[in-house]
Amino acid sequence: MGSPSDNVAKLKHAYRQWHETKGGSVKAWLDLMADDVRCFSLAAGAPSAEFTAPVSSKKDFERYFQGLLADWEMIHYTTDNFVAEGDRVAVLGSTGSIGRNTLEVVAASGGRLRVVALSAHANLELLTAQAHRYHPSWVIITDEVAAEALGMTLRALLRRPAAQPTAMGLPPPADAPGRVARGAAAPARGEPFAETLLAVARANGRVATAARSLGVHRNTVLYRLRVVRAQRGIDPRRPEDALRLLREDDRSA
Repeated sequence: MGSPSDNVAKLKHAYRQWHETKGGSVKAWLDLMADDVRCFSLAAGAPSAEFTAPVSSKKDFERYFQGLLADWEMIHYTTDNFVAEGDRVAVLGSTGSIGRNTLEVVAASGGRLRVVALSAHANLELLTAQAHRYHPSWVIITDEVAAEALGMTLRALLRRPAAQPTAMGLPPPADAPGRVARGAAAPARGEPFAETLLAVARANGRVATAARSLGVHRNTVLYRLRVVRAQRGIDPRRPEDALRLLREDDRSA
């Protein structure tokens, strides 16, 4: 194992060849790999992408490259940053115990270390809080619904300060229908209960977290959720409803 600077130099050379040969420099990558190299693709060998099956040897990786080059044409592949250079840290699984401990080390470094990437599967609430604290260049979440919601939440955080406690008013008028079909319009921004719905959606359905952000008791949040669910058929604890609320808020911002 070489020094970080030596390893970065080798990677830069390999990526440069990969770009210049449009994927023809497979040997350069194989020369950098251990005989028992392991690699997994999200496609996992799915139909029409069989070459993405798990890799457990150099021979497997060669097969992967052959399948990739047979079905895809490279336009360009350029790299600008390498995590091993300087003070940059990428945390994979940042919401797990090891990831959280790693971020505590970063926080205790007095600015010597800088987080450039965070990744998690579906813990939207914690990943959002980490991104808000550490300001990485990349935030990756593998759950599809959570990924879209994360993007909307982060854009909202960039546009305005965190939600402040706000008066929620009373339920809709007495002449409102007792129940409407699921998917009815959510309260618009400024209407009663709107901030509660958004707070629960941004908290990934966690009532206690939403209550803290609003500065109210969790029973108050539960009451408001019951009212809106009964009268409008909306519940931000359901992922599809939460995503719709975040989309509407994103568009109206």
